[in-house]
Amino acid sequence: AASASAASASEAPLLPGLPFSHIGFLRESEPPPGWSPPPELAAFFAAGPPPLALAFGSMDVYAKAPWAGALLEALSPQRRGGGVRLLAIGAAVPRAVRGWADTLWVASVPHAYAFPRCSAAVHHGGAGTSAAAAAAGLPAVVVPFLAWSDQSSFAAWLVSRSAAVHLPPSSRSAAHFAGAVAAVMGGAPALRRGATALAGELRRSSPAGEAAVAALDAHFAAAGGGGGGGGGEVMAQLEALRSLGGSDAAKLRSGLYCLLRDSAVAPLRTYALRDAWLASLSKELPAHPLYKPDWPLRHRAIDLRVHDLPHASSMIEWWYFHAHLAAADGTPYCAFAALFRVRVGGELLCHAHASLLCRGETHAYYSCGEPHAAAAVLRHRQPRRTDYFERAMHEAMAKGALPLPDATAARRFTVRTDAFGIEADRLSMSKDEASGSYRVCLSADPAAPAGTGAGFGFDLTFCATKPPVRNGVDGVSPGAESADAMYYYSITRRQFRDSSETLPRHFLDTISCVPW
Repeated sequence: AASASAASASEAPLLPGLPFSHIGFLRESEPPPGWSPPPELAAFFAAGPPPLALAFGSMDVYAKAPWAGALLEALSPQRRGGGVRLLAIGAAVPRAVRGWADTLWVASVPHAYAFPRCSAAVHHGGAGTSAAAAAAGLPAVVVPFLAWSDQSSFAAWLVSRSAAVHLPPSSRSAAHFAGAVAAVMGGAPALRRGATALAGELRRSSPAGEAAVAALDAHFAAAGGGGGGGGGEVMAQLEALRSLGGSDAAKLRSGLYCLLRDSAVAPLRTYALRDAWLASLSKELPAHPLYKPDWPLRHRAIDLRVHDLPHASSMIEWWYFHAHLAAADGTPYCAFAALFRVRVGGELLCHAHASLLCRGETHAYYSCGEPHAAAAVLRHRQPRRTDYFERAMHEAMAKGALPLPDATAARRFTVRTDAFGIEADRLSMSKDEASGSYRVCLSADPAAPAGTGAGFGFDLTFCATKPPVRNGVDGVSPGAESADAMYYYSITRRQFRDSSETLPRHFLDTISCVPW
């Protein structure tokens, strides 16, 4: 096991029975390459004394924490006193706060840029925020939000280094917050000295990545030596965990038992400890899902050349285009096209959908699935006895086709992984990387019954005029469980042109596209 803190208030292993090494903080010491501060942020720093940073990351403490009102009262311009400016960071910062005097709000900013330009910080004690604040020499007011997490441990560590004030749940009134803020802003010089000394220590320590590699090399060298020091047992456990079958949740439960096992403790006690930890974690993860490694990097522009493409971590992923149109005679239309891709039992299944709404009254649909979809669903999903709808769907699929009104394509769909491109029966989507424009085509079906509108088609090209917008909380939309969370972005207010003959003149209202 490796601790991602520079030191610990206690040297006891976090996981009994495992070799333990402190490796220091894994953090960025510089802003990301190519990033530059918005003009209003640079101007704010230049316009006055270093501000107080309010930074709770992506967590919406303002809506969910019972003490949020007291904190904001203490930070209001009337309470914090003249000359104290505030940099409020985070998409969840209330709109009222964003308009305060002597305050600048930013949805996100690299800590490596902002914190060295601040005087002190109020934060939650997260690993990354604690590391950045400590490295910048900021005395901090630490207010842990997640009881099950390591936030309280980082708060205790910073307090042990005389670099922070930790406010426990019993001391979170407006008066307590105001006193703590006054202390870190200069009222307690010992905090400034402690924070400065800690920053110097961090600068002199070995980079965490190098320390981690050295610790792992030493550990596995001992494990491979077969010297009876326990390394062979560790390797055997690792191989056993790697070969486990079942779901990720089952692997997590089994793996946690191995990690928490202590020969001096009865197995049932280890089971109880593991299950209690998982129960606490399961309550928090849906609201604060784990950030997946192939999602766009925070604090950086979304690279559409990468993120227009499929993502290996996705259980379900979709790309859609939506436009409000008008014909030359003023007839209003709403056009929609989407390609959905879902992972079922390890297999990827795609489904194409398009629709055209005329005058808000008549609606024509096109919906089509892949030829192997029915068989794949039958292999991997078994309906519950009381789920009559899904049982009916299974009966229809057992006949070799998808339930109506879906059509079954003659061949499998293609979703490219090297450049944006989708071929799905009548629907196709492509992108011109040189111009950044997207083309969405639905070929007409002359064999469709006359008068139904089912054979409609269109050929539209969408041209970007604005960068992508992150939806949800910094792009993340939580699900029922952490694994259900999705990253979602939109490109809105595009210009576009129409190459079809059925609707000779169109105008664009709004288009959203390419979330997953």
